[in-house]
Amino acid sequence: MPGERSLLLVLLALSMGLPPAPAQQHRTGHRGAAPMVSAAPHQAPRVWRPLDALPAPGKAGECPAGGSGAPRAPRLYCLSDHGCPGTEKCCQSGPIRTCLLPTTESPGYCPRTGSASGTSCGTSCRNDTACSPGEKCCAHGCCTRCLRAEPAKPGLCPQKRVQRSAIACPNRCTDDRDCPGNRKCCFSGCGLACASPDRDKPGECPRVRPRQPLEPCEEEDSCTHDRDCPRQQKCCFSGCAMHCTRPAREHPGQCPRAEPCWDPRRRRRSQCLDDSVCGRDEKCCNTGCAWECVAMPRGRVGTCPIPREAGTCLDLCVFDEECPWGHKCCSNGCGHVCTPASLQGQHQMLRDPRASPPRQEDTFGRGHGANWLVPSPPPPAIKPVLGHLQLPPES
Repeated sequence: MPGERSLLLVLLALSMGLPPAPAQQHRTGHRGAAPMVSAAPHQAPRVWRPLDALPAPGKAGECPAGGSGAPRAPRLYCLSDHGCPGTEKCCQSGPIRTCLLPTTESPGYCPRTGSASGTSCGTSCRNDTACSPGEKCCAHGCCTRCLRAEPAKPGLCPQKRVQRSAIACPNRCTDDRDCPGNRKCCFSGCGLACASPDRDKPGECPRVRPRQPLEPCEEEDSCTHDRDCPRQQKCCFSGCAMHCTRPAREHPGQCPRAEPCWDPRRRRRSQCLDDSVCGRDEKCCNTGCAWECVAMPRGRVGTCPIPREAGTCLDLCVFDEECPWGHKCCSNGCGHVCTPASLQGQHQMLRDPRASPPRQEDTFGRGHGANWLVPSPPPPAIKPVLGHLQLPPES
């Protein structure tokens, strides 16, 4: 009978352990994230997809060439053009995905409605490449024309990684003009928001010799901004590509006077352009026929103490001459700081060379003034002498 046959089929299905009808099961994400929806057992799990990554109208223009390949989630600094300020697009740049200007866009913004002067459309344009430097191709009434661009605020937006969110990410600004002071409109990890820009590190990049046009450059950039470099290093042009390097710093000392180069055969390619490529005890000097690294006499008496533990990882000095008198530039286990010089085994007093020369003194240390400076506790033998310095009676 039909009824008995249907009952038999149901019992057979239960005995074989067939899965129930497809249904969605809800579970809570890690660390308080929004509930995640996964498929029932024996079905392919659904992949999490942020709402900001849903298809949205893209902005005009093409991304600059910058590599290929799907970046990992921690290297995502935008999800779509909708999450980039102004006319910037969400583009692939090497191993990361970040907001960049399209190839046909110039920096700055078009004047907002009502801020443009004049009523004539003038010469029409299709994109910024048809405009003069400092201008942009902007909509003006019924047509487009080149207008003076309103500049973006200086600095770079901080890089914020994409955050998981179960709700739509609202944009709190559209470009830098919506932000107060020096703040910029930046991707916040979930929509656009006003943020303080990343500043360049102090110092100047070393000068480099321009590469000849026929010299091939096969290096790749290892940085794009100072924030990509560790500690106090800056992102500088090496003559071929951008690399992290120490900022240029003038070495102490004075170069000798350059001699005339009478023999043209002695003229050769310069070894340096500034002190940054020379050793710690050298300066880049003009020798007459070329610029070369010349050794400079330097160093102060005493030795650096051995650091007992790692200190602050900052180079607050490079040379002894940058420290107060009686101090040396010493390692603290991680960086370099000015440290009182150790005079163990050197029972001598140091005189500050910046002070005026002392007047004649007698054998007991008395005189018209003694400009002595002791960087560390003086030996017991000279303590009484230092304690009884006095001026002679006036004649």
